[in-house]
Amino acid sequence: MQQTRDLIIHPGLPKTATTTLQKHIFPLFPGYLGRHYTHHSAHDQSRVLELREAHVRFISDYADPSGATEWKDALSNWVAKMPFDADQLIISDEYLSRWPVKGHPGSFHPGMDVPTSASRTGPHPMIAFLEAVQKSIPSEVRLRIIVSLRNQPDFLASLYAQHAPSMKNPGTEDFEEKIRRLLEVSDISLDYHGIVQGLTGIVGRGDLLILLHEDGLMRNASRIAHFALGSDDILSGVTDRMPPENRRSSGPQTWAARKVGVHQAEDKCHEWWRRTAGRAWPQRMAPSARRRIGETLQRVRSVKAGSEAAATAIVRTDEVLDLIRAHCRDTNVRLARHLDRDLDRLGY
Repeated sequence: MQQTRDLIIHPGLPKTATTTLQKHIFPLFPGYLGRHYTHHSAHDQSRVLELREAHVRFISDYADPSGATEWKDALSNWVAKMPFDADQLIISDEYLSRWPVKGHPGSFHPGMDVPTSASRTGPHPMIAFLEAVQKSIPSEVRLRIIVSLRNQPDFLASLYAQHAPSMKNPGTEDFEEKIRRLLEVSDISLDYHGIVQGLTGIVGRGDLLILLHEDGLMRNASRIAHFALGSDDILSGVTDRMPPENRRSSGPQTWAARKVGVHQAEDKCHEWWRRTAGRAWPQRMAPSARRRIGETLQRVRSVKAGSEAAATAIVRTDEVLDLIRAHCRDTNVRLARHLDRDLDRLGY
């Protein structure tokens, strides 16, 4: 009888301390395949990037059903190269939780620049993609999933501030307008219970770990360790003094817009490549070349948007806070029952 081996995938969500986990916590674990920021990683990124390429093709087909199904070939290529002889493998990449609006493959996140009439409907594509992963891996490999959540008002404000440099007129007024539009078109991307329910349907409760950002980094790190290894002994030298990565909150109800960075410039280049070349960004490009392209785009975009974005503060008013919480109330009540937690106290 073959020994069961584990593949643990953490697909985000973004803005839930994912980068901090990728930089300070996951590298402590055996079988971790590295961060998704290639030029900062000491790990071999090939397998992570190949899975992302399969996902990029998958969500492109999801957004445009008339497209080809090249993602299946990309996923098969990833499976063939994965070192499944290891007892445990861990992948963390919040790109796997991107959800494009159908007909608008460049729109990945709720509350950003999308057409007024567009909305996300149906199950989160992350669920279908991870189900495809489960069906593709060897039978002796057990898929396990870690998903991290954050109360929707904070999530949306932080996400908006993160992407502000790519917007035409970022600011509090624009943020409020986008949030109202998001709620008016019944976009269901904020249905966390639906995400949890869908992931549970793939792996079952025992192989799904749900992290709440509000519980704090060290508590969540301990839960990850118990989930993956059965104890948190591996964290013995870790303290809660780790610097937060990509932190956007700058005060109560206030978020600072992100300055234009290399990673965002690379993202814009990826988006341009997909639009013009009609295929995924070549992940095997030398990291030095990718970085040079990113730095060039960074300088160009900084002239256009950097100074304005750096000075922009996003204020989330009580009215908008109440609108978001009212929109998410029913699904958050169901999530609270599922987790047996008082989520209202945590801002959900």
